[in-house]
Amino acid sequence: MRELTGIRKFIGRLAGTSETELLRSPRRSQAAATCMLIALFAGLGVGAAPTTSAGSEPHSEALISFTAKSSLNANSTTSATGTGTTPTATTTTWLCMPGVQPDPCATDLSTTVVNPDGSQQVLHPNVPTNPPIDCFYVYPTVSSQSTVNANLTIESAETDVAEAQAAPFSQDCRVFAPMYPQLTLTALTNPSLIVNNPNSINIAYQGVLSAWQDYMANYNDGRGVVLIGHSQGAAMLTQIIQSQIDPSAAMRKLLVSALLFGGNVTVPTGGTVGGSFQNVPACQSAAQISCVIAYSSFLNPNIPPSGALFGYPGTGVSLLSGQSSTAGLQVLCVNPTFPASGAGSLLPIFPTAQGSIVSVNLSTPTGITTNYVEYPQLYTGECESQNGATWLNVTDIASSTDTRPTVTQALGASWGLHLVDMNISMENLVTDVASESSSYQTKYAPPPVVTTITPNQGPTTGGTNITITGTGFTGATSVAFGSQHANFSVLSDTSIEAKSPTSATAQTVDVTVTGPNGTSPTTSADKFTYATTQVAGVPTISSIFPAVGPASGGGIAFIFGTNFTQVTRVVFGVSPALYLSITPDLIVAIAPKNPKGQLPVEITNSAGTSGQGNHNSYTYF
Repeated sequence: MRELTGIRKFIGRLAGTSETELLRSPRRSQAAATCMLIALFAGLGVGAAPTTSAGSEPHSEALISFTAKSSLNANSTTSATGTGTTPTATTTTWLCMPGVQPDPCATDLSTTVVNPDGSQQVLHPNVPTNPPIDCFYVYPTVSSQSTVNANLTIESAETDVAEAQAAPFSQDCRVFAPMYPQLTLTALTNPSLIVNNPNSINIAYQGVLSAWQDYMANYNDGRGVVLIGHSQGAAMLTQIIQSQIDPSAAMRKLLVSALLFGGNVTVPTGGTVGGSFQNVPACQSAAQISCVIAYSSFLNPNIPPSGALFGYPGTGVSLLSGQSSTAGLQVLCVNPTFPASGAGSLLPIFPTAQGSIVSVNLSTPTGITTNYVEYPQLYTGECESQNGATWLNVTDIASSTDTRPTVTQALGASWGLHLVDMNISMENLVTDVASESSSYQTKYAPPPVVTTITPNQGPTTGGTNITITGTGFTGATSVAFGSQHANFSVLSDTSIEAKSPTSATAQTVDVTVTGPNGTSPTTSADKFTYATTQVAGVPTISSIFPAVGPASGGGIAFIFGTNFTQVTRVVFGVSPALYLSITPDLIVAIAPKNPKGQLPVEITNSAGTSGQGNHNSYTYF
């Protein structure tokens, strides 16, 4: 009854109501309690789809007409429109970047998988809050502005294509995507505009280069990075690799991989390195790093016709990156499925919203409400070479009873499947990057670093719940207190929970974390002190009211005891609870979700963790 009277007095004070009034008015008591809980936990708690518009690359032979008059000048900084300035490290407009709102690369990735028999299932891919690598994405030609070079205004064409091509990689990396003064659809369908503005290609490149330099100077922080580009975006990134990465061993070390589609990256005929890049080779497996995955896709039985924009070196899209050489070269094709031989199974993912270039001539089955749709067992892919062309040969393997929509060469034979180069194998590519990221972390990630131990003292009997803060905890294999190994759980790359092991003597030890790339160095910040007796100030629990609640969680528990100061954690079983320390002898907590049964309740402060006893349990029903 002492505890219940204390609760009534506390709620009454909070609601401006006496204990007598509360007893007379249960309804008012309930309202007061609700107000209290809102006040206690309000600070502890945790749009509309973008407008779309149609856009596609031009159905023309315009790129074939590019001439030396459009050659690159790497030192020029002429403006995109002739009146402005090329973006610099202080003027980058970011289409996608962590923290930017809205961010089309951070959209909901829920995907409906439509199987050959028509059955469906919905997947909700995990998107980590702090992935270990970055992605730098440059989008293809989508701007329908009337100028030769686009301005940096973010329009639906850019957001749509970013959602279609870049957002799925947020499962692997932080996605950065700059706006850049790309050659517009207007320019590519009117080659004379480019001829009369010979610096226009360089203007586009300078915009991407400026954004890349901004990213490296202000956001990279030594992280591995994947370059992702399609069509004009691939051409821009080809030049970035040639000028910024390929010549530098230090920069190549940061390159996880480059995914360059529809850009005519070249290699010596039958070779894997040379041509476009002298030191960055073609990827030979999904686990290889500092390499390139590239291809242009055509739908079987079609082959790239003579004069096609893609698949032949030194022509078509090649001229956007200044690659006019043909002798002894072939366009690179790396099969994203990495089969041991022959064809591999492609796993396409398409956006369900109509409007992006990816959606041309591709309908979405009715009833699908997710942002993406995946069609397994519908296509295979195999690299082919014939008549000087090299391409990814995509074969439709649907049966006669398969009613799922299939892709077409919507822009004609010279374009092949260019519009869906990336999405025809999107799930494969996302998986490839995950594998590359793992390889990169194993090879280059620094060892863990411990910056804080909370609490930093406890009894020699062990059992103190510890929060370890630092960096590089992903993949941790061991936590040690001195020479004693501890039970632990990795919460994130920056946080670990551990329970102190026993110690034979009173002593101060270093708490170290071991991961794939070594053990954290010992510092003054990782010290933990053992005491022979229970450290003064360790919390004790005398009673819990009520001591029962639903397994679904949400029950309110008033915990009475001593030393409830500097509390860092309240745990029901192994589940952390939301709580508020009201006085040194009262804590109000919300019971977390747990299995049915009786579980111990523990409170941790800077001095240690409460022991277990008859009064320290909570029963879930």
